[in-house]
Amino acid sequence: MKILLTDTHFGVRQNSITWLKSQMNFFYEQLIPFIREQKELVYIYHLGDLFDSRSSINPFISNEVRYLFDYLASMDNVYRIFIIGGNHDYYSPNSPDVDSINMVLRGIDKVEIITNGIQMWWDENEDEYDVFIPWFDYYDENAIEASLNIEGVKRVFIHNDLDNITPRHKGLFKNVDVYSGHIHIPSDCGNLHNLGSCFALNFADANQKRGFYTMNNDGSELKFHPNLKSIKFKRLYNKEIFDNPNFEINDYIELYIDQDNLSNDDYQIRIKWFNENYKNINVVPNLNTSINESSQDFNNYNIDDICRESIPENLKDKFEAIVSKSTGISEN
Repeated sequence: MKILLTDTHFGVRQNSITWLKSQMNFFYEQLIPFIREQKELVYIYHLGDLFDSRSSINPFISNEVRYLFDYLASMDNVYRIFIIGGNHDYYSPNSPDVDSINMVLRGIDKVEIITNGIQMWWDENEDEYDVFIPWFDYYDENAIEASLNIEGVKRVFIHNDLDNITPRHKGLFKNVDVYSGHIHIPSDCGNLHNLGSCFALNFADANQKRGFYTMNNDGSELKFHPNLKSIKFKRLYNKEIFDNPNFEINDYIELYIDQDNLSNDDYQIRIKWFNENYKNINVVPNLNTSINESSQDFNNYNIDDICRESIPENLKDKFEAIVSKSTGISEN
């Protein structure tokens, strides 16, 4: 079995120890027990951005991350751990010469660090190759082409944006399945799979599942497993705040409330209850929900129309002048 995870961003939020503990809860309380239960050998693939900051890693965090991978590598049914370099893992945004993964994890048995150069792994049980392409090598199209022309290549693991793939890369990858880190929101387009971050990291991840994947050794089945142990981001709108929330005390919660409802006694009591029971609550007065959306033809709206309805009267002449200049069309 292969276990795929990506974009852990250890050291996120300015090396927050609280966040590190939340991330470690996922590994020690969910992933490691899951691995122990497996009756077969396990390969672990980490698809980049192991760390968050290129230039500053807290010594406590680096020690905890090394201990974690030491522990994973010591497990009897873990056969190999592959970690590819993501854009956040390199000291320089222009060179692969120095990276935090090697600095922290070099020398651990079973751990293969792939930060400079494409690497291929031959699976003797399936007579197939897995190809690992770190961040910088994604842009070496000739090297990718040479690797993918080798007989037996079935799967590619990279760190890049598959939602905005170039035609050249699309042609290179047409006969293989590609799995990538980098983009935190999961997405699929045929044989191209953005796996998404292992953790929710900010409100761009609100109300979405994050986690890890398992894959049969032959790649025939990819299964998602939600992260059940780490901090999450939640948004609730109006009457949703009266539902029974299934949140943890450290989760980040935004309550979007219509201004008319903010003065309602029931809403005030419920907002007070949230503040008393959760640490990270933010109430956002919702200015837009009073709009009758059914009366708006949003399909015919563009960004210029939206701006015209939103900007103050004294700025509208300037706005129209900018629009005319950018489009080359004059109202006259």
